[in-house]
Amino acid sequence: MVKYFFVSFVSFLSLILLPMASSQAASRFSSDYSDIVNDCSCMENNLAEGQDCGHFNCKDIFGYQVQKLYDGSACDRGQVHIIKGATLVVSLNGVPNKVEWRIANGHPFAIIYRVKAPMELCSEETGPPMQGEKLVVIGLGEYSSISAQIDATTAQANKDIRSIADHAYERIQNAQSINRDESGHK
Repeated sequence: MVKYFFVSFVSFLSLILLPMASSQAASRFSSDYSDIVNDCSCMENNLAEGQDCGHFNCKDIFGYQVQKLYDGSACDRGQVHIIKGATLVVSLNGVPNKVEWRIANGHPFAIIYRVKAPMELCSEETGPPMQGEKLVVIGLGEYSSISAQIDATTAQANKDIRSIADHAYERIQNAQSINRDESGHK
């Protein structure tokens, strides 16, 4: 009877203490933003009068350089390049107004951006036009496996895409922790 009580008591304590310990080690998530419309400046010198700029550098964030590029073609919707050092990390087709940097414990691990569908195709494009808006999340660095998109027109879309990113981050962290434990490293 005493042995059963002791085992039950230890089981009861583990149910209370383990969630408290894991919540203390939980990641702290936040966001920062790159304003692709207002925080970029033209990098081309000697533009002729009436000539549009095709290469913009935007404000650096977390050691990443953000560039906005246009090629001037009739169908050009632009691109945003996210660069770390000399490496192109992400290339976004189309130019969103903002890029949300998803951050865990002070370090960026993913970007989130909104894709607006063009209302009609330009002359060089084929197929049906895309409808609506989407929110897209793309992982950075060791989190590059994070990739998802959802309908951006729902009331909870921003919260939902952040939740997808955050849960994916935690799954990757847990897998890395298990791999370290199995290999004998702590």
